Amino acid sequence: MKRTIIKNKVIVNWFGDEIYKQIGTMTEQDTAVASVRIHAAVLRNTPTGSYKRSLRSKYVTTKGNLVAMKGWQRRQPGTLKKSIVRLKSRYKGGGYIVYGGNWFAYYARIAEYGTKMRRQKTTGRFTGSMKGIKYMKKAIRQEKQRLIQAVRQSMTMLRGMNE
Repeated sequence: MKRTIIKNKVIVNWFGDEIYKQIGTMTEQDTAVASVRIHAAVLRNTPTGSYKRSLRSKYVTTKGNLVAMKGWQRRQPGTLKKSIVRLKSRYKGGGYIVYGGNWFAYYARIAEYGTKMRRQKTTGRFTGSMKGIKYMKKAIRQEKQRLIQAVRQSMTMLRGMNE
């Protein structure tokens, strides 16, 4: 940092314009590499369980009827992990999107945010609450820390050049 003293007032140049230029020159290739890192981290953190109860073919409703489960209702271990995809954005400004969940992995949001105590509509039983695992948020937090570290490093390099 460069300091200038004028009549008992200290003016500090923190070189914000140079830092903004360095951050602004992040190319599409850099965002692609960041999205690959986020995608890999999400795959590492994604929960895979063994839901024996959900693999059953029939269940009893609140009225006591035996009903066959449809294909999308049967949760199979590994379906959520298979559904995580990295795609190029179609929006203006571009970039890449990493998302999880599809028709068969409809519970991606449930795994991320959790559930509260509730009564099942089909059976009438109370289900326990589930705490969210936050596999997506954890990956984004790691990439934010990487970006913050890069900005700090560039600031210390600029500071060292001007002292």
